Amino acid sequence: MFSNHSFNALLKTLEEPPPHVKFLLATTDPQKVPVTVLSRCLQFGLNRLPIEQIEQQFEHILGSENIQADKEALYLIARAADGSMRDGLSLLDQAIAFGGGTVQLEPVRDMLGVVAADELPKMLADVHAGDGHAVVQSIQALAQAAPDFSALLKDLLTLLHRLSLLKHAPDAWQSGWGDASALQSLADQLTPEDIQLYYQIGLVGQRDITLAPDMQSGFEMVLLRMMAFRQGAVSEATTPKAAPVKKPVVPQAAKPEPAPAPQAAVAKPIEAAKPIQAKEEPEPVQPTQAVPQTSVDLMDWHKVLLRRWVGVYTHTQVVLDMGLRKGDLGEAMDDIGWGSGNLIFYRMIYTLLFFIMVSEDIPIECVLLL
Repeated sequence: MFSNHSFNALLKTLEEPPPHVKFLLATTDPQKVPVTVLSRCLQFGLNRLPIEQIEQQFEHILGSENIQADKEALYLIARAADGSMRDGLSLLDQAIAFGGGTVQLEPVRDMLGVVAADELPKMLADVHAGDGHAVVQSIQALAQAAPDFSALLKDLLTLLHRLSLLKHAPDAWQSGWGDASALQSLADQLTPEDIQLYYQIGLVGQRDITLAPDMQSGFEMVLLRMMAFRQGAVSEATTPKAAPVKKPVVPQAAKPEPAPAPQAAVAKPIEAAKPIQAKEEPEPVQPTQAVPQTSVDLMDWHKVLLRRWVGVYTHTQVVLDMGLRKGDLGEAMDDIGWGSGNLIFYRMIYTLLFFIMVSEDIPIECVLLL
């Protein structure tokens, strides 16, 4: 892939190319090409080649070169090419050199490192059976050959995909997939739900396997997670264990006791009737002596005193008015027994008493005190 500076230098030539030059650019990462270059080119998207087409091309080439090859070995190389004929031809050249001029299954398996893939059906069966000890032992045995656990996980996903096809579309089986009878027996052990669950866990594990401390532990955790969430493990964890049934204790028959001898009936003496006591009547409550009331109520004192003092006040006012009219105030005061010096004082006293008598809110004791 060109750098940005190289693309910028090529851009002027692409805008005004010479008439005798045709540029042909090929890449598997078109998103890395600058937009200014893509806009000046005709784009043709090439599809990935299927495995069968790559395998047929291998057979054509090897037949032309008179090189012997196994059918299964060619399938492994075509699958490893991942849709690219160029990569497939490179792997085919390596296989011919590694096998001494022939393409055999075992040398190709050793070259591609797919020996461990044969153990995947057994490991998957152990996972479904819940045999964690057998799963860990198989992984430790594979670790002796130092396989690529990330590629091994991809092979496990491929195996699950084939099992799902056998469940839902048996006609989609291909001869290069291996022993059909062995995979069919494994597919019969798994339910469609189990296959989908294992596949989903494998996809998440393939994404997170690089975050694990090492590839082996990440691969182990993926398989152990499958075993933990399998349908049988969930049903065993959620189903309560039945309590042990205790055998009922059969009581022994008790010996019948002899019936007691009949006793002569003894008549009980009739008790004398108790005399009925008369109920004591409660003593009549004597009425309390009422406090004798005076003939005149306290509120009547206001009326009595009012009439008394109003009369005195009226008589005094009349006498004083007559004396004032005659011009002889001293004679008028002598008639009512007042001294001239106390005229104003007594008039104030009688006026105060008059208003006291009119108001009934003032206690009678205060009036009497005055």
